[in-house]
Order: sequence, then C-alpha cells, then structure tokens
Amino acid sequence: MTERNPPVWMQSGTYNAVDDRMVTGLLSDRTFTSGASAFSGIMGGVVPPFNQLAATVPGNTMKFSIGSGAVIVPSITTSPPGAFLCYNDGSSEITFDIESSGNPRYDIVYAEVLDQTAGDLTSTWRFGVKKGAPSASPTRPILTGTQYPLYQVKVVPAAQNGGVNKVMATQLTDLRVFNSAQGGIHISKSGLPNPAHSPGRLMYSVDSNTLYLSNGLAYEALFTYDKWMAIFSPLRPKHVSHSAVELINHVNHYQKWLYNPRNEGKTTAVGACQITGMRSPSGSFKVSIAGRGYTNKSNVAGHMSVRVIQGSTTMWVPAGGWKGIVFYQQQWAKAGTVILVAGMPVNTDLTFRLEYYQSGGGSTVANAHFTEGYLMVEPIL
Repeated sequence: MTERNPPVWMQSGTYNAVDDRMVTGLLSDRTFTSGASAFSGIMGGVVPPFNQLAATVPGNTMKFSIGSGAVIVPSITTSPPGAFLCYNDGSSEITFDIESSGNPRYDIVYAEVLDQTAGDLTSTWRFGVKKGAPSASPTRPILTGTQYPLYQVKVVPAAQNGGVNKVMATQLTDLRVFNSAQGGIHISKSGLPNPAHSPGRLMYSVDSNTLYLSNGLAYEALFTYDKWMAIFSPLRPKHVSHSAVELINHVNHYQKWLYNPRNEGKTTAVGACQITGMRSPSGSFKVSIAGRGYTNKSNVAGHMSVRVIQGSTTMWVPAGGWKGIVFYQQQWAKAGTVILVAGMPVNTDLTFRLEYYQSGGGSTVANAHFTEGYLMVEPIL
C-alpha cells in the first residue's frame, strides 16, 4: 500500500472520480466495526426529507412511479471505496412483470450505479427491479454490486388479486433508509426501517419525539422532547407570563382575589398572568413569582401565590392555600420568591396561575393593591 497523491484538494492538483467518491463517502455516515478500515462500511441511503424518492402507486396497473430526490449509493466494487451521489429530478416509472404462476413473489426496486471502473462502460445510474422467485412463502431476492434497495413489492397472480394484474399500495414495503452526514442524527418514523446498528449512532423518532442511541446491537431511548425542554430551560426563561395591570379592589378578609390575573371561576381576561400547556418529565417544576403590592391597613396582608390546574381540577396550591409573596406595608413594595412544585402528573399539560389573596384585619374594611405580576415556570428533569 502506498500514499495516494495528491491529497484532496491541492492547488493545481489533478483528480479523478475515485477521489471525488472518497469525499462523498466521507460526508456520508458509515457503519463502524472493530478493525475495519476508515473507508469501509459506507452506509448510503436516501437524502432526507421523507418525501424524497417517494412511491406513487395507482393501484390498477403493474406500474408505480418514484418521485424526485437523491440517494447515496456506496461504491463497494471500487478501491478505495467511496459513494456515488445520484439525483432523480422528476417522476420515474417502474414496471413489474405479471406473475403467471399460482404463487406470489417479492420484487425489489433498487437504485443502481453502472461505473466504468466496475466493468460497465455506460457510466450511468438507474432504477431497476430484482425479480424474486414465486412461492407460497416467497422470500426477498438478494441484490448485488451497487444495487441499493428502495422498495419491496409483493407481486400477486391475478387469480389472488381480484382477477386483475395490478400492484397496490398495500403490497408495497418501504425499504428507504434515510442517510445522515457522518456523526449526524438519523431521522426515522413508523413504516420505515431504522438505520443499521453501529456503536454510537444516533436516531430521532418523529413518532415518539425520542432520541435513541445504538450500542451496536439495539437502540436505547435517551431523551424525549419534554426532557430536552427540561434540560435547556435553565439556560433562559422560556415560559413567562406578565401582567402590568394595576389591581385594586375591596375584598372580604381571607377570600381569594376575584380580579385579573384570573382566579378560580373567572374566564381569561386581558392581563391574565398564567402559563398553559406546561409539562415535566419528572412531575416537578421550579416556579418563580414576583410583583408589587401594598394594603392600606397595617393589620391586613396582601398575598401573591400560584395555583396548578389540570383541566378544571386544582392539582396544587402552597401549604395554607395562600402563601407566596406577602405585602404588609402601607406603601408600594416589590418582592419575589421561588417555589418548588413536585408530585405533579408526568408529561401532562398543566396550567399555572398567579393568584392574589388578602388576609387579616378582622372586620376591618381594606383595599389591596397589586401590580406587575410576574410568573415563570421551568420543568425539572
């Protein structure tokens, strides 16, 4: 073995297709095995998103079409190995042979590269069909060379197919594996095969909003979307509600405030200080409240607090039902506090409301004043 020169890319260097394929192969993800060379195990696959090279099946003929898109086909027959980038810029029609026996068969639709270095002089790529053997229990035919699988089709005799020679969508199995750049995250969804296992390979499921990691044998769940939100939420306040409306009203002692921000039994109003749709993977939240307030009697206290609601059911209030920020002064004062809310339903939509209370004073008639209510909720992992 000798050094390949010039390296890619040198000023005024001369390069051939092999060098270009090496670059494409390095950009494509690879499946790593113990002792394998750096260029082995090029994965290949369809370039995302999911609508690339999608099949359209009319359902009344022996044909279907493949839409536009790109696929990376590994060049396993050349040395050093690399990858071909193949693009389909329109709709390509695929035709299947009629099955005249009494049994069904499996055909494989593939993308294939015809390269001069592999003994073919056409230097092209194409879609093709690998015809399987009819059987009562048919098996998938084996592809060779640079044939990359896209779809499996069950071709059924007319006698078993409503008396018509046709290919239907229900007889199609999607074999497209969507590729990622080396070290990137593969995207998967139900109905599509997962990328092959390789130690350290990451895969994100759009169905479960979950990130998976392969240990070489199986995919293990790492984080759900909700856990990602919990991880990143301490970096900045993502869930904040604020009301600058001044709230002044006479209330009966020990009664809950009846004006904005909204309280139990009240409908949403302008300036309501609340946060809806909050979820936590642990059922715990860090809740921060702040604001300004005062009461006009020295023996009356004003309170800012928080209530957690699921639908119309109260799930949590602080001990005593009103503890939070307390204002005793007969002049405006600012205050804030942090409350830990734990034991809530996991990954369930909850509403957090800022509430106002008044206590004390006996039979004294008092006015409570509140403004600039502030509420921030952060899920805890």
